[in-house]
Amino acid sequence: MTNAVDPNSYFPVNLSVIGADGDGAPYEFVANSEQCSDFATRFGCVEVSSFAIRVKINSLRKEGHFLISGVIRARVVQNCVVSLVPVVSEIEHNLELLLLPETEGEVFETESMGDNEDIDFEVYTGNMIDIGDIGAVELALLLDPYPRAPGVSATDLEPGAKDKGYEVLEEEQVSRNSPFKVLAALKGKG
Repeated sequence: MTNAVDPNSYFPVNLSVIGADGDGAPYEFVANSEQCSDFATRFGCVEVSSFAIRVKINSLRKEGHFLISGVIRARVVQNCVVSLVPVVSEIEHNLELLLLPETEGEVFETESMGDNEDIDFEVYTGNMIDIGDIGAVELALLLDPYPRAPGVSATDLEPGAKDKGYEVLEEEQVSRNSPFKVLAALKGKG
């Protein structure tokens, strides 16, 4: 059974064409400007300037099990959580991921992964996967949730201080102000 290709796919790959010869099937996806813009919106970033994933997919001994290995490269712009100045990150990450088939009614157990027990895994259905989307999910996990501009730290604000929607609770701990706190502060000014 083969899934229909999703028109919103970035880089669909049919797993049924990957042989068990041991060499692996090489794939490379380089996002165009529209796809990079889609990633930026999806991740809540100012900009994703570039994104590329280069992988090999190897068929493993157990039918339907595959190993993806390769590298993800991206250039991402996020806002500093303290100053809101744009922060540019150059990301290069080695990827190793198991692809395991989803089977109805079967409970997945990590013991079935054998020597690959310490590797992250993703479950797929049908024969199609999206290399671009797999890379995008990995990139989202790599993004700094609290990016800071060079030379800016939470200690630049004293505990209890507020700056552009953020509050320093304790030294080195920055938190986004709740909308209710912001409204209360505005009400107090009126």
